[in-house]
Amino acid sequence: LQNEYQQEQNKPSCTVCPPGTNCTNSRSQPQLCPAGQFSNPAAQQLACTVCSPGTMQAAKAQSSCQPCDVGDYTTGQGSTACQQCLAGHSCATASAAPLVCDPGYFASAGETRCTRASAGSATLADQSGEAVCPAGWFAPAGSVTCNRCEKGFYSVATKASGVEACLPEI
Repeated sequence: LQNEYQQEQNKPSCTVCPPGTNCTNSRSQPQLCPAGQFSNPAAQQLACTVCSPGTMQAAKAQSSCQPCDVGDYTTGQGSTACQQCLAGHSCATASAAPLVCDPGYFASAGETRCTRASAGSATLADQSGEAVCPAGWFAPAGSVTCNRCEKGFYSVATKASGVEACLPEI
């Protein structure tokens, strides 16, 4: 049969190929699939097959690959590990490279999407988070930097979202 091999020469019976082995030659012992590959003879998959992007297999002799966790990715074939999405990037799919967040957006490590900076805050330089604007400064939602109140104006409020928070000095 196709998913069997002859364990000993000149023996009339064959042995079923175990999962995680390359069993393409019925006359020789099956070879273990290396990490990053798999086989499943029960599903008529006799040769070792590399894991596709977005999946991985850390161990050898396995019958399947494992999908990357949410917020992790791998773009190569035959991966033995997934990587965590970098801060300042989004990883919407496990099989695609991380995308840099647009200006005014941020993401912590392992995030699947970027988040718009909230009003009264600005994104950090590395886009890994946001910082609240201090008193005397303001920022509308989606800002890269906080803006200082014009000369002759002040604001005692932190996290001010617009210039209207800047009051004339008396």
